[in-house]
Amino acid sequence: MASIKGLLSQALRERVNYVNAAIEAKERGIRIIETHDASIRDYSDSLHLAAQGSLGEHSVTGALLSDGEIRITDVDGFPINVPPSNYMLFTVHRDMPGIIGKIGSLLGSFNVNIASMQVGRKNCSRRCRYGPKFG
Repeated sequence: MASIKGLLSQALRERVNYVNAAIEAKERGIRIIETHDASIRDYSDSLHLAAQGSLGEHSVTGALLSDGEIRITDVDGFPINVPPSNYMLFTVHRDMPGIIGKIGSLLGSFNVNIASMQVGRKNCSRRCRYGPKFG
């Protein structure tokens, strides 16, 4: 229920809590499907969330590591390994020289500090569903 509460809290603020999260989701036509897959052995404890709506489909996977640290391990099929933070920026862009520099320069022009950064690649044998965003 914590993941549903977290998802809905952005829109509903204080109206959603751990007790009413499932009810609030159902009232908005959000279907919750919970599955357990023991065959996935990447991490001992992981959670995969997928959402589909009129604007498309997105997913995120997180894991609880053996030392108690939490990591985001996948966003929309892009493998990453980052600890969650209050402020995070995800971009999808063409994989070509100079793009990361352009993003850094743009953020710097607005006085945004980049504390850490990770780049993930998705292997696509056919054209990926993501088109160019920069460049």
